[in-house]
Amino acid sequence: MLTLRIEVCDPAPGILRASIVAHAEDGVSFAAVSEFASPWTAQHSAKLEWLLGAVPDMITDIQTHPSGEGPQMSLRVGRQLLAAGIELFRDIFYASVTAKAVWNEVSDQLWKTDVEIFATTSSSIPWDMLRDPASGKLLAESAHLFRVTEALPPPQIGRAHV
Repeated sequence: MLTLRIEVCDPAPGILRASIVAHAEDGVSFAAVSEFASPWTAQHSAKLEWLLGAVPDMITDIQTHPSGEGPQMSLRVGRQLLAAGIELFRDIFYASVTAKAVWNEVSDQLWKTDVEIFATTSSSIPWDMLRDPASGKLLAESAHLFRVTEALPPPQIGRAHV
């Protein structure tokens, strides 16, 4: 079993720092740090809230008025949220050579990888929307286990190769 551990904090307003560590079965760990402007805004949160709240009405609307504004708006919002999930993924895993190396270590073994995200940020990012742009798959659906905790993780003892 592999573990991909991502600890996210916001060291400054609008900035996120992700510490990424992949613990391999053979005991070797790979680590990287990515720092980036948060792609998730209050507007994204409002759109997600609207989309989730509108789903029952949209189903009825699509059935009765398939070419109406409601279905078209939901498609636009859905595409924007999908793009935000891809952008967040790129910010974390494509930010540097070492971040790419960590992702390469686990990407072809996600089916046996436990993904743990520890988010201590002031923004409420839906981490389950992280989407690999190469495969188009959600990280939450590809991983063996996907868990998000809004707290600091317990300390890890061991060595990481950077």
